[in-house]
Amino acid sequence: MGDCDMALALNRYLCNAVLPLLTNNSHFFQDADFASHLLDQTLHTAYQLSKCRSLTKNQRDVVSDFLVALTESVTCDFLLATAL
Repeated sequence: MGDCDMALALNRYLCNAVLPLLTNNSHFFQDADFASHLLDQTLHTAYQLSKCRSLTKNQRDVVSDFLVALTESVTCDFLLATAL
């Protein structure tokens, strides 16, 4: 399997399985201050994925929905701390 095929398969897996699961359970991120580094990396990865040109409109919408759900669930302190 070529690199391009692997990237497309990974995008499909993330957008069809992982991100919808995380979006539906985003309320668990509200009290997850102990995992701030993990949440920061997840936010950064999802943002980078949203800029990927090979995503379909549906995949882009899934990533967008996840980013909105995550940023609504985490506290403002978390977002400010990661920006510094």
